[in-house]
Amino acid sequence: ALADAGIDMDAVCEQLVNEGAGKFLDPFDKLIGGLAARRREVLEPRLARLEWIGEAGTAAASTALVGAVAEQRFGVRLAARDPSLWTGDPDTMDRIRNRLGWLDAPARAADELYGINTFAGEVRHEGVEHVVLLGMGGSSLCPLVAATTFGPIEGFPELLVIDNVDPDAIREVVDRIDPLRTLFVVASKSGSTIETMSLYRFFYELVREAGETQPGPRFVALTDPGSALTREAQERGFRRTFETPIDVGGRFSALTPFGLLPMALAGIDVESIVASAADMAADCAPEIPDSQNPALMLGLVLASLRDSGRDKLTLIASPGLAALPLWIEQLVAESTGKHGTGIIPVTHESLEDVGAYGPDRVFVHIVLDGEQDTAIDSRLGALAEDGHPVLRISLPQAEAIGGEFLRWEIATAIAGALLGVNPFDEPDVTASKLITREILDQSPEGAMPDSGEPAAASDSLEVYVDDQRAWAGSLRADTARQLIGSFVELAGPGEYIGVLAFLAGTPERNELLAELRAGLRARTGVATTAGYGPRYLHSSGQLHKGGPNTGLYLLLTSDAAVDIPIPETTDGFAVLQRAQALGDERALLERDRRVLRVNLGWYVEEGLEALVEALT
Repeated sequence: ALADAGIDMDAVCEQLVNEGAGKFLDPFDKLIGGLAARRREVLEPRLARLEWIGEAGTAAASTALVGAVAEQRFGVRLAARDPSLWTGDPDTMDRIRNRLGWLDAPARAADELYGINTFAGEVRHEGVEHVVLLGMGGSSLCPLVAATTFGPIEGFPELLVIDNVDPDAIREVVDRIDPLRTLFVVASKSGSTIETMSLYRFFYELVREAGETQPGPRFVALTDPGSALTREAQERGFRRTFETPIDVGGRFSALTPFGLLPMALAGIDVESIVASAADMAADCAPEIPDSQNPALMLGLVLASLRDSGRDKLTLIASPGLAALPLWIEQLVAESTGKHGTGIIPVTHESLEDVGAYGPDRVFVHIVLDGEQDTAIDSRLGALAEDGHPVLRISLPQAEAIGGEFLRWEIATAIAGALLGVNPFDEPDVTASKLITREILDQSPEGAMPDSGEPAAASDSLEVYVDDQRAWAGSLRADTARQLIGSFVELAGPGEYIGVLAFLAGTPERNELLAELRAGLRARTGVATTAGYGPRYLHSSGQLHKGGPNTGLYLLLTSDAAVDIPIPETTDGFAVLQRAQALGDERALLERDRRVLRVNLGWYVEEGLEALVEALT
């Protein structure tokens, strides 16, 4: 009879169930939220503190947006590994399900620490002086952050990270170590990364030449089960193979053996780092209301700000955490920079007064307690008063980076969901790799790849441009200085200039690149980024090719005085480095990106100085 009267009892019952559940859910959320707040008060001395300075940041998390996220239960669905947060495509959902193991990383890490620490203790007591990690991108950046943050610890091996194939970078490591008192950690998820495996072959032969007839026991593998590196380690008698979780992507792997093993070998307090991550996991547990989840809300705000035009995530860190932005950069850039969108991290750019910035910025200040800087605080306060979103994250001690690893992983995953991208793939990364391989195959054995003819050459600089591109028609090419100047002046409001340096990093070169970036910003008024190649190919390279087409790229190369042969191949490291530079240039051009290649010649410092002068 009810059906005849037009009443749908199924719909009525569903409404009653939903309303009844809501009567329980809302008070329960408030109860758990209150408990979470009380928990933070109790644990405050060991928790990182997050605060927005001014109103612009909190305003980005509008009541409507927070309500929509809460209604969709983002926190619960993330904890349940629900791939529909990011896509409705069945195939993509299957791939995402196999990339969410990082959510359990703090708990897994606690179980793995005994074995890792036991191994680290064995290495220490054998008198090993250095641990050299060979890796790229997600396999190397967490160890690099750790080595820079904690430095050498007395009584433990010094951790050195090499993620550069420039011959000068390799020689710098060789000059510092005794190969027979060094443990080499070969870190690669796939076990076939060309840079990592080339470096491994070089150092394997170095140990052999130092008198070790069986170098294998000097090496440890960090790789996925069944990879080519696993087989190599078995055949050559590596001391140990640590299998890494196959369901965790490289850039989300900081709290897996990729990060934990190198830190433990260097004597870093990994228990405290994992405990910090566990605290953050509890703060972001599914029972915590989304509006009080510190990582989820960070991701929500970053996505909201990006949608309003503030896509330049400007990261400022106090001295004790200076390297952490490099890790955040690769996580955010490679995860969100695809399908024409993305958040653009800006790291190690000097902090200026209010007038230096446009309305495309959001500032995040990561500071270690005891390292507060009144000048920086004053400038950030002025930026907040001017309407820029400014966030401060304060860490009570350096070991709290464990919590930051997890916070930024969750925030990035949530930002990807809100931006409509899959944060766990890297669809454009293989482009440069394939072209690099093609360039190497087409070059005569052992010969430097053909760089073409420069459009202009002067002041120690050779400048190359693809004059068939529409944007190249307005460039002035009478001199190298004119060509470089007219190229950077193509940058419009809201765009950015990326310096892609295929060079060995040194303190002097870091300073010159900082001067170059300051000159670029002063001349154009836009944000600048910088990265050493090939490291950046495994970090921001995805963003450059797949993100918004708002970047102009100065790609820097140099001439190697003496190359280093790569064992078991006909190439040298300088040849590989040049092929990678040319490969990335072509990959960028194929995506209609604006690229100017500048060769600095034999004397890199002089070339960088000439480049700085050309832009002043």
